[in-house]
Amino acid sequence: MKTLILCPGQGAQTVGMAKELIESGAGSAKMFERATEILGWDIAKLCIEGPAEELNRTDRTQPALYMHSCAAIDKLQTAGLAWEMAAGHSAGEYAALYALKAWSFEEGLEVIAERARLMHTAGQECGGTMAVSLGLHPDKVKEVCEAIEDIVVLANRNAPNQGVISGTQKGVENAVNALKEAGAKRVLPLKVSGAFHSPLMQSARTKFEEFLAARPADALSSPEGIWISNRTGKPESDPAIIRESLAAQLTSPVHWLETVDWLKSQTPLRCIEAGPGNVLRGLLKTNQADIPGWGAATPEEIESVKSEVLL
Repeated sequence: MKTLILCPGQGAQTVGMAKELIESGAGSAKMFERATEILGWDIAKLCIEGPAEELNRTDRTQPALYMHSCAAIDKLQTAGLAWEMAAGHSAGEYAALYALKAWSFEEGLEVIAERARLMHTAGQECGGTMAVSLGLHPDKVKEVCEAIEDIVVLANRNAPNQGVISGTQKGVENAVNALKEAGAKRVLPLKVSGAFHSPLMQSARTKFEEFLAARPADALSSPEGIWISNRTGKPESDPAIIRESLAAQLTSPVHWLETVDWLKSQTPLRCIEAGPGNVLRGLLKTNQADIPGWGAATPEEIESVKSEVLL
């Protein structure tokens, strides 16, 4: 049976995240100390103590999620676990690349920190918001958005009955009403600081493309295993195309529905969600993917994975 690492994205963060890992031993603590040196702010303190308002800022959230996932991945490796695949939801893609040794944790941290900074800035400059639609297929959500005059697009193709929309405040408000008329069971606003995965992120994408182009050519290598791109929902191994996909993702939708469809073709498969929460395991069930899974957010959970997987 193959093993898949899943890395959660924005929305999974919570005050207290990674606390047990940081306090469990020198390895994780040193990783967070190194991250603080790179970032110039105390990421361990923010994860453990908050406040929530700061942790929920995009330029803080994404590095925090990345570090929690990377620390969990290291603990899993130390416990003797191995995997053949990795996938992450939006910001989670960066830790998934680390899980497959495509780059060092330092390189991934520097890259996601710049991504987060640019997206945060674009959100402040352009405004915008997001909402999740429940009860309609993403294709229908996209169709509804395309009929709205203001900027609003399908941002996340999460499941057969779930899509996330993103755009201007007016565009999203109009789309919310139209989605309800189209039969959506619920349409809920998301607490975000910008219109992610939409044209309002174009300035961030352009600058991120320039940033990635300036990184050393050997900073990113081909993943040692299967890495599944959010841009297509299919595996990608060419570093040049991975860079292109990471930048394009800022303005293009997350194809999680397609990711899970591809994973279904790889069964028997099991997954380990490395990082906070259980959102991605929940989406597997929503997508009717019969893939057993475990959480790996704490040392206790990692020990449980070890005892159940390494039989």
